[in-house]
Amino acid sequence: MKITFYWDSNLNETINFNSFNFSFGANNVLIATEGTNTYKGTWSITDTNGYIDSLSNFKFDITFTAPIHFVEIIDDWKIIDESASYIKLRYVIERNDQKDFLAFSKN
Repeated sequence: MKITFYWDSNLNETINFNSFNFSFGANNVLIATEGTNTYKGTWSITDTNGYIDSLSNFKFDITFTAPIHFVEIIDDWKIIDESASYIKLRYVIERNDQKDFLAFSKN
């Protein structure tokens, strides 16, 4: 999968991730590759209210330790839309109602 859209702090930062491919694997393993470089992270989905009644009740967590600019996508994202070919996520910073958006799509 590729990051096809990343909106952070009122800036489109998708270009920072154009060269990476992401693979969401079993056991919550998340692999990002850029050419011959490979970075290992984790992903998880948590139901935030105990009821499976809405996508917005799911928290989608992404964690990486490198490269340094991946720190931008380490958040507790809310799933706002998904299909077999994409997943769209939103993160809201409560104190200022800032909204960040992240979308992964199949290559």
